[in-house]
Amino acid sequence: MAQDVIPGLEGIPIAESSISFVDGQASLLEYRGISIEELGEASTFEETSHLLLFGKLPTATELGQFKDELCHHRRLKYRIIDLIKCQKRPPWSPHSSACVEATNTTCPATS
Repeated sequence: MAQDVIPGLEGIPIAESSISFVDGQASLLEYRGISIEELGEASTFEETSHLLLFGKLPTATELGQFKDELCHHRRLKYRIIDLIKCQKRPPWSPHSSACVEATNTTCPATS
């Protein structure tokens, strides 16, 4: 008895999620019950992030606090800034690997 080969994960449910819903046949993607189109048109990155993390869109006060917290946590320490400055300056070529090398050096140092 031969089995049909299904390419990739087509038609195979992976897990149920309260965060997202995907229906590839109907071209639907929802986060917490809100369509991705609606979020893309009416929500900011911070609002959508809050929705994903906390399960609801933020109030104005919550959004302000969340933005402040995000801003605080994305600051770079002076040692990281110095490390970035020490990297060789990339030549003005779209095929240069210097940017990738600088990123590979700097990113591990941030943790």
